[in-house]
Amino acid sequence: MCLKLRLCVFSSQTYDHPTPTSAVTSGVGGPNAPLSWARSSVQALLGSSDSEDDESVVVDSDTSEPFQPPRPGAAERAQRARKVLLGLPFYGYRYPSSGRGPEAILGRQLVELLQEDPAARLDYHSEHAEHCFTLQHPGTGAQERIFYPTLLFLQERISLAKQLGCGLSIWELGQGLDYFYDLL
Repeated sequence: MCLKLRLCVFSSQTYDHPTPTSAVTSGVGGPNAPLSWARSSVQALLGSSDSEDDESVVVDSDTSEPFQPPRPGAAERAQRARKVLLGLPFYGYRYPSSGRGPEAILGRQLVELLQEDPAARLDYHSEHAEHCFTLQHPGTGAQERIFYPTLLFLQERISLAKQLGCGLSIWELGQGLDYFYDLL
């Protein structure tokens, strides 16, 4: 369903992507805000997609008959886009190897954990355009994975918002790292 033009602004929660249970219980975890998912979520609101051959069908609630809604023109999509905010998370999720996660993690907590494990590894998952830290806790040796935004993560989503012609919303100011504001 497309966004109606009567709204003043709509903040799209393009984060808190659902992670499969098997990934949680194994401690592997998953991305918080995959870029392709953020793109498709906003495009669904705008009534546009990467493919002009999109054959999505809607069922009319009055007649139960399927129909294909008309595609909005470029001017209408641009007007809708000005009313949409792409959500940016200023927090991440930690996935302990115990499988008890996910747990939300704020910037200050991430810094504390990284100080405890100077050998922590940072990997970039190109399929999601998201980074993941892998840490090992001193003493216990237990591993933990943390999906947390980085400057590259934020820049890619800011670029996406510009490309789609929409704005940004942040959840939540004060939860991230101080340098996050350098890009805004």
